[in-house]
Amino acid sequence: MQTKSDCYLYVNESGKISDKERILFKDLFVESLDCVIAKRDKAKEIFKQLFDERRHPLIVIFEQDLAASLELARYFYSLEPDMVYIFLTENKKRKEDMERDFKYAARVGDSWLVIDINSIFDFKNRVLELIQGIKQKRRMRTTIGAVREQIRTDPPLDVPEYRRLLLSSRYFKNVLDNAGEAIFITDLDGRITQWNVSAQKLFGLSEVDVSGKLIFDKAVGEFKDKLLGLFKEAIKNKSTTALEVKTKNRKGEDLIISTALSPVQNGHNRQIGIAFFVNDRTEEVKRREREKAVLKEAEQTEREKKEILASLKIQLEKQVKERTQELQEKINELETMNKLMIGRELKMIKLKEELEKLKNKQSG
Repeated sequence: MQTKSDCYLYVNESGKISDKERILFKDLFVESLDCVIAKRDKAKEIFKQLFDERRHPLIVIFEQDLAASLELARYFYSLEPDMVYIFLTENKKRKEDMERDFKYAARVGDSWLVIDINSIFDFKNRVLELIQGIKQKRRMRTTIGAVREQIRTDPPLDVPEYRRLLLSSRYFKNVLDNAGEAIFITDLDGRITQWNVSAQKLFGLSEVDVSGKLIFDKAVGEFKDKLLGLFKEAIKNKSTTALEVKTKNRKGEDLIISTALSPVQNGHNRQIGIAFFVNDRTEEVKRREREKAVLKEAEQTEREKKEILASLKIQLEKQVKERTQELQEKINELETMNKLMIGRELKMIKLKEELEKLKNKQSG
Protein backbone atom coordinates (compact mmCIF):
# COMPACT_ATOMS: atom_id res chain seq x y z
CA MET A 1 0.00 0.00 0.00
CA GLN A 2 1.30 3.45 -0.89
CA THR A 3 1.85 5.99 1.89
CA LYS A 4 2.29 9.75 1.86
CA SER A 5 6.02 9.23 2.41
CA ASP A 6 6.47 7.17 -0.76
CA CYS A 7 8.63 9.12 -3.19
CA TYR A 8 11.52 8.76 -5.59
CA LEU A 9 14.72 10.80 -5.63
CA TYR A 10 16.07 11.98 -9.00
CA VAL A 11 19.74 12.99 -8.95
CA ASN A 12 21.36 14.89 -11.83
CA GLU A 13 23.65 17.84 -12.55
CA SER A 14 20.95 20.47 -13.08
CA GLY A 15 18.68 19.68 -10.15
CA LYS A 16 15.70 19.97 -12.52
CA ILE A 17 13.32 17.53 -14.21
CA SER A 18 11.35 18.02 -17.41
CA ASP A 19 7.63 17.28 -17.78
CA LYS A 20 8.58 14.54 -20.24
CA GLU A 21 10.82 12.86 -17.64
CA ARG A 22 8.11 13.12 -14.96
CA ILE A 23 5.62 11.37 -17.24
CA LEU A 24 8.24 8.80 -18.26
CA PHE A 25 9.03 7.83 -14.65
CA LYS A 26 5.37 7.88 -13.60
CA ASP A 27 4.53 5.43 -16.40
CA LEU A 28 7.55 3.30 -15.49
CA PHE A 29 6.58 2.96 -11.81
CA VAL A 30 2.80 2.75 -12.49
CA GLU A 31 2.39 4.77 -9.30
CA SER A 32 1.94 8.45 -8.46
CA LEU A 33 5.10 8.68 -6.40
CA ASP A 34 6.15 12.13 -5.23
CA CYS A 35 9.27 13.30 -7.06
CA VAL A 36 12.16 14.86 -5.12
CA ILE A 37 14.86 16.47 -7.29
CA ALA A 38 18.45 16.72 -6.08
CA LYS A 39 21.40 18.43 -7.70
CA ARG A 40 24.33 16.03 -7.44
CA ASP A 41 26.41 18.20 -5.09
CA LYS A 42 23.38 18.65 -2.77
CA ALA A 43 22.15 15.04 -2.94
CA LYS A 44 23.59 13.88 0.42
CA GLU A 45 22.09 16.86 2.22
CA ILE A 46 18.65 16.35 0.64
CA PHE A 47 18.68 12.60 1.28
CA LYS A 48 19.64 13.15 4.93
CA GLN A 49 16.78 15.63 5.25
CA LEU A 50 14.34 13.09 3.78
CA PHE A 51 15.75 10.45 6.11
CA ASP A 52 15.27 12.70 9.16
CA GLU A 53 11.68 13.36 8.04
CA ARG A 54 11.15 9.58 7.74
CA ARG A 55 10.45 9.99 4.02
CA HIS A 56 12.68 7.17 2.85
CA PRO A 57 12.57 7.10 -0.99
CA LEU A 58 11.52 3.84 -2.63
CA ILE A 59 13.68 4.58 -5.68
CA VAL A 60 16.78 6.63 -6.43
CA ILE A 61 17.47 7.50 -10.08
CA PHE A 62 20.91 8.66 -11.17
CA GLU A 63 21.58 10.37 -14.50
CA GLN A 64 25.02 10.66 -16.16
CA ASP A 65 28.40 10.71 -14.31
CA LEU A 66 27.72 7.22 -13.04
CA ALA A 67 30.99 6.86 -11.12
CA ALA A 68 29.96 9.78 -8.88
CA SER A 69 26.44 8.35 -8.74
CA LEU A 70 27.74 5.03 -7.47
CA GLU A 71 29.59 6.79 -4.67
CA LEU A 72 26.34 8.55 -3.68
CA ALA A 73 24.41 5.28 -3.90
CA ARG A 74 26.77 3.67 -1.38
CA TYR A 75 26.23 6.57 1.01
CA PHE A 76 22.43 6.28 0.65
CA TYR A 77 22.67 2.52 1.16
CA SER A 78 24.45 3.04 4.48
CA LEU A 79 21.39 4.99 5.71
CA GLU A 80 18.59 3.03 4.01
CA PRO A 81 19.47 -0.36 2.50
CA ASP A 82 15.94 -1.10 1.30
CA MET A 83 15.71 1.01 -1.89
CA VAL A 84 15.78 0.48 -5.65
CA TYR A 85 18.76 2.10 -7.37
CA ILE A 86 18.39 2.96 -11.09
CA PHE A 87 21.36 4.18 -13.15
CA LEU A 88 20.39 5.73 -16.50
CA THR A 89 22.58 5.67 -19.59
CA GLU A 90 22.01 6.49 -23.26
CA ASN A 91 24.71 4.16 -24.54
CA LYS A 92 23.89 0.47 -25.01
CA LYS A 93 27.55 -0.57 -25.01
CA ARG A 94 28.19 1.53 -21.92
CA LYS A 95 25.22 -0.18 -20.23
CA GLU A 96 26.76 -3.62 -20.76
CA ASP A 97 30.15 -2.47 -19.41
CA MET A 98 28.53 -0.85 -16.36
CA GLU A 99 26.47 -3.93 -15.53
CA ARG A 100 29.63 -6.04 -15.58
CA ASP A 101 31.57 -3.56 -13.42
CA PHE A 102 28.71 -2.91 -10.98
CA LYS A 103 28.23 -6.61 -10.38
CA TYR A 104 31.51 -6.58 -8.48
CA ALA A 105 31.71 -2.95 -7.31
CA ALA A 106 28.17 -1.69 -6.60
CA ARG A 107 27.86 -2.79 -2.95
CA VAL A 108 24.29 -1.48 -2.77
CA GLY A 109 22.51 -4.80 -2.40
CA ASP A 110 20.70 -6.58 -5.22
CA SER A 111 18.00 -3.98 -5.98
CA TRP A 112 19.79 -2.00 -8.68
CA LEU A 113 19.46 -1.71 -12.44
CA VAL A 114 21.42 -0.08 -15.23
CA ILE A 115 18.84 1.10 -17.77
CA ASP A 116 19.23 2.30 -21.34
CA ILE A 117 16.88 5.30 -21.33
CA ASN A 118 16.07 4.76 -25.01
CA SER A 119 14.43 1.42 -24.19
CA ILE A 120 13.32 2.17 -20.64
CA PHE A 121 10.00 0.29 -20.82
CA ASP A 122 11.77 -2.98 -21.57
CA PHE A 123 12.71 -2.86 -17.87
CA LYS A 124 9.22 -2.00 -16.56
CA ASN A 125 8.36 -5.43 -15.13
CA ARG A 126 11.76 -5.79 -13.46
CA VAL A 127 11.43 -2.32 -11.88
CA LEU A 128 7.97 -3.20 -10.53
CA GLU A 129 9.28 -6.47 -9.08
CA LEU A 130 12.09 -4.62 -7.30
CA ILE A 131 9.67 -2.00 -5.93
CA GLN A 132 7.35 -4.75 -4.66
CA GLY A 133 10.27 -6.52 -3.00
CA ILE A 134 11.45 -3.31 -1.30
CA LYS A 135 7.96 -2.55 0.01
CA GLN A 136 7.69 -6.08 1.36
CA LYS A 137 11.07 -5.83 3.10
CA ARG A 138 10.04 -2.55 4.73
CA ARG A 139 6.74 -3.98 5.95
CA MET A 140 8.57 -7.00 7.28
CA ARG A 141 11.13 -4.78 9.01
CA THR A 142 8.36 -2.74 10.66
CA THR A 143 6.46 -5.82 11.84
CA ILE A 144 9.52 -7.60 13.25
CA GLY A 145 10.70 -4.35 14.84
CA ALA A 146 7.38 -3.88 16.64
CA VAL A 147 7.39 -7.45 17.93
CA ARG A 148 11.01 -7.29 19.10
CA GLU A 149 10.38 -3.98 20.82
CA GLN A 150 7.49 -5.49 22.76
CA ILE A 151 9.49 -8.58 23.70
CA ARG A 152 12.35 -6.39 24.96
CA THR A 153 9.98 -4.38 27.20
CA ASP A 154 10.54 -5.20 30.87
CA PRO A 155 7.38 -6.50 32.59
CA PRO A 156 6.15 -5.10 35.92
CA LEU A 157 7.90 -6.79 38.83
CA ASP A 158 4.64 -8.00 40.34
CA VAL A 159 3.62 -9.94 37.20
CA PRO A 160 4.63 -13.63 37.23
CA GLU A 161 6.89 -14.84 34.43
CA TYR A 162 4.24 -17.08 32.86
CA ARG A 163 1.83 -14.11 32.79
CA ARG A 164 4.45 -11.96 31.02
CA LEU A 165 5.02 -14.64 28.42
CA LEU A 166 1.28 -15.03 27.93
CA LEU A 167 0.86 -11.26 27.39
CA SER A 168 3.81 -11.20 24.97
CA SER A 169 2.34 -14.15 23.07
CA ARG A 170 -1.06 -12.47 22.84
CA TYR A 171 0.49 -9.21 21.71
CA PHE A 172 2.54 -11.05 19.13
CA LYS A 173 -0.57 -12.84 17.84
CA ASN A 174 -2.45 -9.53 17.71
CA VAL A 175 0.32 -7.91 15.68
CA LEU A 176 0.34 -10.81 13.22
CA ASP A 177 -3.45 -10.88 12.80
CA ASN A 178 -3.62 -7.13 12.15
CA ALA A 179 -0.88 -7.18 9.53
CA GLY A 180 -2.06 -6.46 6.01
CA GLU A 181 -0.22 -9.42 4.52
CA ALA A 182 -0.19 -13.15 5.12
CA ILE A 183 2.40 -14.01 7.77
CA PHE A 184 3.25 -17.37 9.27
CA ILE A 185 6.17 -18.65 11.32
CA THR A 186 7.82 -22.05 11.52
CA ASP A 187 10.41 -23.54 13.82
CA LEU A 188 13.80 -24.55 12.43
CA ASP A 189 12.37 -27.93 11.37
CA GLY A 190 9.73 -26.24 9.25
CA ARG A 191 6.75 -26.92 11.55
CA ILE A 192 4.19 -24.11 11.59
CA THR A 193 3.89 -22.35 14.96
CA GLN A 194 2.04 -19.14 13.97
CA TRP A 195 -0.51 -18.60 11.19
CA ASN A 196 -2.25 -15.22 10.92
CA VAL A 197 -5.74 -14.31 9.69
CA SER A 198 -4.50 -13.06 6.31
CA ALA A 199 -2.75 -16.40 5.71
CA GLN A 200 -6.04 -18.19 6.46
CA LYS A 201 -7.85 -16.05 3.88
CA LEU A 202 -5.14 -16.40 1.25
CA PHE A 203 -4.60 -20.18 1.43
CA GLY A 204 -8.06 -21.21 2.72
CA LEU A 205 -6.51 -23.10 5.64
CA SER A 206 -7.28 -22.34 9.30
CA GLU A 207 -4.65 -22.24 12.04
CA VAL A 208 -6.01 -25.56 13.31
CA ASP A 209 -5.43 -27.11 9.87
CA VAL A 210 -1.75 -26.17 9.78
CA SER A 211 -0.54 -25.82 13.38
CA GLY A 212 2.35 -28.20 14.06
CA LYS A 213 2.37 -29.39 10.43
CA LEU A 214 5.41 -29.20 8.15
CA ILE A 215 5.16 -26.28 5.76
CA PHE A 216 6.73 -28.48 3.08
CA ASP A 217 3.69 -30.79 3.28
CA LYS A 218 1.22 -27.91 2.94
CA ALA A 219 2.93 -26.11 0.08
CA VAL A 220 1.96 -27.03 -3.49
CA GLY A 221 3.14 -26.33 -7.02
CA GLU A 222 6.19 -24.20 -7.72
CA PHE A 223 6.10 -22.93 -4.11
CA LYS A 224 6.76 -26.44 -2.84
CA ASP A 225 9.54 -27.06 -5.39
CA LYS A 226 11.52 -23.98 -4.33
CA LEU A 227 10.60 -23.73 -0.66
CA LEU A 228 13.06 -26.18 0.85
CA GLY A 229 16.07 -24.54 -0.83
CA LEU A 230 15.00 -21.07 0.33
CA PHE A 231 14.26 -22.33 3.84
CA LYS A 232 17.75 -23.81 4.17
CA GLU A 233 19.29 -20.65 2.70
CA ALA A 234 17.48 -18.40 5.23
CA ILE A 235 18.70 -20.58 8.12
CA LYS A 236 22.26 -20.89 6.84
CA ASN A 237 22.82 -17.24 5.89
CA LYS A 238 20.60 -15.79 8.66
CA SER A 239 19.33 -13.28 6.13
CA THR A 240 16.15 -12.49 4.22
CA THR A 241 15.46 -14.33 0.97
CA ALA A 242 12.57 -13.70 -1.42
CA LEU A 243 10.90 -15.13 -4.50
CA GLU A 244 7.74 -14.96 -6.60
CA VAL A 245 6.11 -18.32 -7.33
CA LYS A 246 2.90 -19.98 -8.48
CA THR A 247 0.86 -22.09 -6.05
CA LYS A 248 -2.77 -22.99 -5.27
CA ASN A 249 -5.17 -22.36 -2.41
CA ARG A 250 -7.33 -25.00 -0.74
CA LYS A 251 -9.98 -24.69 -3.48
CA GLY A 252 -7.37 -25.47 -6.13
CA GLU A 253 -7.41 -21.90 -7.48
CA ASP A 254 -4.16 -20.61 -8.95
CA LEU A 255 -2.24 -18.07 -6.88
CA ILE A 256 0.85 -16.03 -7.70
CA ILE A 257 2.53 -15.04 -4.46
CA SER A 258 5.54 -12.96 -3.51
CA THR A 259 7.23 -14.56 -0.51
CA ALA A 260 10.01 -13.31 1.77
CA LEU A 261 11.62 -15.57 4.37
CA SER A 262 13.34 -13.98 7.36
CA PRO A 263 15.05 -15.55 10.39
CA VAL A 264 13.32 -15.10 13.78
CA GLN A 265 15.53 -14.64 16.85
CA ASN A 266 14.77 -14.70 20.55
CA GLY A 267 15.88 -12.13 23.12
CA HIS A 268 19.37 -13.72 23.21
CA ASN A 269 19.84 -13.31 19.43
CA ARG A 270 19.48 -17.04 18.95
CA GLN A 271 17.75 -18.17 15.79
CA ILE A 272 14.54 -20.01 16.69
CA GLY A 273 12.49 -20.04 13.47
CA ILE A 274 11.67 -18.59 10.07
CA ALA A 275 9.00 -15.95 9.35
CA PHE A 276 7.21 -16.02 5.99
CA PHE A 277 5.75 -12.77 4.62
CA VAL A 278 3.42 -13.51 1.71
CA ASN A 279 1.61 -11.14 -0.66
CA ASP A 280 -1.02 -12.20 -3.18
CA ARG A 281 0.09 -10.75 -6.52
CA THR A 282 -2.31 -12.78 -8.66
CA GLU A 283 -4.45 -9.85 -9.80
CA GLU A 284 -1.44 -7.61 -10.29
CA VAL A 285 0.35 -10.20 -12.44
CA LYS A 286 -2.84 -10.90 -14.39
CA ARG A 287 -3.29 -7.16 -14.95
CA ARG A 288 0.29 -6.90 -16.20
CA GLU A 289 -0.31 -9.89 -18.49
CA ARG A 290 -3.45 -8.19 -19.84
CA GLU A 291 -1.44 -5.02 -20.42
CA LYS A 292 1.20 -7.07 -22.22
CA ALA A 293 -1.49 -8.73 -24.35
CA VAL A 294 -3.02 -5.35 -25.23
CA LEU A 295 0.42 -3.96 -26.02
CA LYS A 296 1.27 -7.03 -28.10
CA GLU A 297 -2.02 -6.70 -29.98
CA ALA A 298 -1.38 -3.00 -30.55
CA GLU A 299 2.13 -3.78 -31.82
CA GLN A 300 0.71 -6.49 -34.10
CA THR A 301 -1.90 -4.03 -35.42
CA GLU A 302 0.83 -1.47 -35.97
CA ARG A 303 2.96 -4.01 -37.83
CA GLU A 304 0.00 -5.03 -39.99
CA LYS A 305 -0.75 -1.38 -40.71
CA LYS A 306 2.87 -0.80 -41.73
CA GLU A 307 2.78 -3.92 -43.93
CA ILE A 308 -0.44 -2.71 -45.59
CA LEU A 309 1.03 0.77 -46.14
CA ALA A 310 4.24 -0.76 -47.51
CA SER A 311 2.17 -2.98 -49.87
CA LEU A 312 0.08 0.01 -51.00
CA LYS A 313 3.24 2.00 -51.59
CA ILE A 314 4.69 -0.76 -53.77
CA GLN A 315 1.40 -1.03 -55.73
CA LEU A 316 1.18 2.73 -56.18
CA GLU A 317 4.80 2.94 -57.29
CA LYS A 318 4.16 0.12 -59.75
CA GLN A 319 1.00 1.82 -61.07
CA VAL A 320 2.79 5.17 -61.36
CA LYS A 321 5.64 3.49 -63.22
CA GLU A 322 3.25 1.70 -65.59
CA ARG A 323 1.21 4.87 -66.18
CA THR A 324 4.39 6.87 -66.76
CA GLN A 325 5.52 4.31 -69.29
CA GLU A 326 2.14 4.45 -71.07
CA LEU A 327 2.26 8.23 -71.20
CA GLN A 328 5.82 8.16 -72.51
CA GLU A 329 4.79 5.77 -75.26
CA LYS A 330 1.91 8.10 -76.26
CA ILE A 331 4.29 11.06 -76.20
CA ASN A 332 6.65 9.13 -78.45
CA GLU A 333 3.77 8.31 -80.82
CA LEU A 334 2.67 11.94 -80.90
CA GLU A 335 6.22 13.07 -81.59
CA THR A 336 6.50 10.55 -84.45
CA MET A 337 3.17 11.69 -85.89
CA ASN A 338 4.20 15.28 -85.48
CA LYS A 339 7.42 14.62 -87.40
CA LEU A 340 5.44 12.91 -90.17
CA MET A 341 2.96 15.78 -90.37
CA ILE A 342 5.71 18.37 -90.47
CA GLY A 343 7.55 16.39 -93.16
CA ARG A 344 4.36 16.19 -95.21
CA GLU A 345 3.75 19.92 -94.86
CA LEU A 346 7.29 20.66 -95.96
CA LYS A 347 6.89 18.45 -99.00
CA MET A 348 3.60 20.18 -99.90
CA ILE A 349 5.25 23.57 -99.62
CA LYS A 350 8.11 22.41 -101.84
CA LEU A 351 5.65 20.96 -104.38
CA LYS A 352 3.72 24.21 -104.50
CA GLU A 353 6.95 26.10 -105.07
CA GLU A 354 7.86 23.82 -107.99
CA LEU A 355 4.35 24.18 -109.49
CA GLU A 356 4.64 27.91 -109.16
CA LYS A 357 7.96 27.82 -110.96
CA LEU A 358 6.47 25.72 -113.80
CA LYS A 359 3.60 28.16 -114.13
CA ASN A 360 5.91 31.10 -114.35
CA LYS A 361 8.05 29.30 -116.87
CA GLN A 362 5.07 28.46 -119.15
CA SER A 363 3.67 31.98 -119.05
CA GLY A 364 7.13 33.45 -119.76
